[in-house]
Amino acid sequence: MIECTACRHDNPDGSGFCEGCGAALHDPKKAAREADEVEAEFMLDQARKGRSAFFVIGSLQLLAAGIEATMVPDGLGVFALIAGVILAGLFFLLAWWCGRQPFIASILGLFLFAGLHVLAAFNDPSTIYKGIIVKGIVIMMLVRAVKAGFAHREFVRSRGMG
Repeated sequence: MIECTACRHDNPDGSGFCEGCGAALHDPKKAAREADEVEAEFMLDQARKGRSAFFVIGSLQLLAAGIEATMVPDGLGVFALIAGVILAGLFFLLAWWCGRQPFIASILGLFLFAGLHVLAAFNDPSTIYKGIIVKGIVIMMLVRAVKAGFAHREFVRSRGMG
């Protein structure tokens, strides 16, 4: 029930105006729901920032594949290009998915990105320091996206919105 502040008449929940005096009613539950929805949308926008990291990774992967294809002997250059395009496609797919499920997409993207660079380091240890600044920036972006996605998910669950 919503009590009218003007005449103290009890009105059913969801009423816009008092049945007793006609004054406009303030529904605190509705206001709280609207505030929660605004907060959840803001948190979701923060979680979706991982998309930009996926676009950067995918674009860099395409660029690297094109460069590597020209530097590798003839028969292997095509395979390097195909592998690079497939990896770039995976990161572009994660960018798309991040718009719908940012928490899960960010976690998978972080593990994929880190896993690829760990494998590359086992294959050639000199790759550890190559592009370390870009790697660090991308990892920071993805970690932030994971944290924001987790915060959004927990907020929605705690408010019973999802």
